[in-house]
Amino acid sequence: MVEYRPVPDADVPEFQRLLRYAFSPTDEYDPIESLDDLPPRATLGDRRGIYEDGELRCTGVHHWFSLRVRGAFREVPGLSAVSTPPQHRRRGFVHRLLAESLVEYRDRGDGFCALWPFSHPFYHRYGWGTCSRRMRATCEPDALAGIGPTNAVGADDDNRDGSADGESSGGSGSAGGSTDGDRRDGGGGLGGGDPGSTDGTASGEFVSLSADDWAALDRVYRATNTGGLAMDRTEAWWRKRVFTGLDDDPYIAGVSRGGDLAGYLVYDIEEGGADSGRRLVVREYGHVDFEAYRALLEFCRYHDSQVAEIELFGPVDTTIQDLVRDPHEVELAIEPGPMIRIVDVSRALSNLTYPAGLDTDLAIDVADGLADWNDGRFRLSIASGTASCERIAGDGDASDADADVGVDADGGADAAVDAKSDADLRTSIATLSQVAVGFLPPERAERIGGFDVASPRARETLAAAFEPAATFLREGF
Repeated sequence: MVEYRPVPDADVPEFQRLLRYAFSPTDEYDPIESLDDLPPRATLGDRRGIYEDGELRCTGVHHWFSLRVRGAFREVPGLSAVSTPPQHRRRGFVHRLLAESLVEYRDRGDGFCALWPFSHPFYHRYGWGTCSRRMRATCEPDALAGIGPTNAVGADDDNRDGSADGESSGGSGSAGGSTDGDRRDGGGGLGGGDPGSTDGTASGEFVSLSADDWAALDRVYRATNTGGLAMDRTEAWWRKRVFTGLDDDPYIAGVSRGGDLAGYLVYDIEEGGADSGRRLVVREYGHVDFEAYRALLEFCRYHDSQVAEIELFGPVDTTIQDLVRDPHEVELAIEPGPMIRIVDVSRALSNLTYPAGLDTDLAIDVADGLADWNDGRFRLSIASGTASCERIAGDGDASDADADVGVDADGGADAAVDAKSDADLRTSIATLSQVAVGFLPPERAERIGGFDVASPRARETLAAAFEPAATFLREGF
């Protein structure tokens, strides 16, 4: 018998073993004997599994958090840790896990769910669509010379002595200069010392930060992440996800002004290969204003005696090339990020906020090969900024049409849009999900495909109802 159910504590060691083999097969596995042996990151979320005759065959973790969707925080569960050992693959276990997860999310009242894919095409077949992109900026430390604020933190641009003992001018010391010791707390904290060694100018001072500073970090995070799909972070998320790593905990450093945090960095220093030196990898950064942003870049540059390369991950923003002396010295790469999926079309579209002056009705045919409650025709009625979305019957109902729906043991559940429908909009669930959260403008969705608009009036209405919104889901889970 195959069943989907919570993973009991007694099965957590086997759950962790499967995850280690799936995501870190070259690492030595150190078995856990009790839940107390779990790393902090692994204590967040609820474990689920597909069991066959009592044996765990497929894993998954549900993270319960809120993301900003069209101006309001909404419950958007995150699905992670999906794995099946090779001897049990291509038997439909992942398909079953995804389908059952959607049922659970729907029963909770969720409208959307998110995940980070190992393969975008794989999850697109199940109805998820890319919802965010990120940018990776790569440069040598010297490319950032002179980028700091007018009243730069620490020493001036020409005072770079290149000393390798962590005491170079501008403070590449214990805020991140040393690669030994306790990485989570350099002993400073806000108003608690001078780990970055600064002159206390108007731009502030560099400080090391610990998990106890999470509230100050959260204020800066919220000032920075004002767009769509930003998370409503909790203390537990800060302590167990941001301040901890998979193997080693990251460094956390910041810029403080008069005891108030103005910016922060979450970063690692990684060893390079045989032909390259160390890299400073910034996983996350936040700032309350542009001067703080410049100071953070200056802090990275102060590692010139320790690293050969700096890598920063963040939203798509080319400002860093505008700030440096030679934009060719900063390489920018845009990468696809996480994916979003509507759990329940009626609930998701009914709960969104719409323009106050829009008054309309749309007939929408949705093709969904994984969640049958979404596969059909819906009437979306919008008035005075709110909406109702109900499934209706009709000749164009996608559940009765000749939609090309294929489900196989390899894990496909893609449903094609019905070309014979007479609805205002014919769309796949993946594309509708991208449009609903603001990542994909309706006009672009129509050009790309999987989003067929019947008339100019419908096109104009959809453009007004689903205006594009900047989205950036930075959270890893």
